[in-house]
Amino acid sequence: MGMNEKWCLIGDLNIVARPEEKLGGAPYDQTNARWYLDFLGTSCLMKIPMKGGLFTWSNHRSDEDAIAEKLDRALASVDWSTLFTKAIVRVEETIALLNNQGEWMKKDEDITTHLQNHFQEVYTKDQMINFAPISSINH
Repeated sequence: MGMNEKWCLIGDLNIVARPEEKLGGAPYDQTNARWYLDFLGTSCLMKIPMKGGLFTWSNHRSDEDAIAEKLDRALASVDWSTLFTKAIVRVEETIALLNNQGEWMKKDEDITTHLQNHFQEVYTKDQMINFAPISSINH
């Protein structure tokens, strides 16, 4: 995929770009941040604006061990950004979710499976679309 194609990347890049994007835990790593910012500059990628909470990950603690960071990013090629000039990514935190039986799901894999099943059920009723589980895509 070339830089002159229309594409975007949204996901966990595991990089804290600025000190204010980190709360608690290990100290801010300026070396990783510099690498990320240099990469953005040399690759001509555009940041897609993110609205909502600043932090996209936390360890879900409320004591002195609490950690929150902005690890997720939304990047796009210039051509994609030109085509979708009003695109934004909304940041929401999912701590727990109710399944169809009214039971709380707190494990990430349970929530992921539930959301995949719900999407498939709601949006593909009249279409023959098969979805690969996220875990099989990553491996």
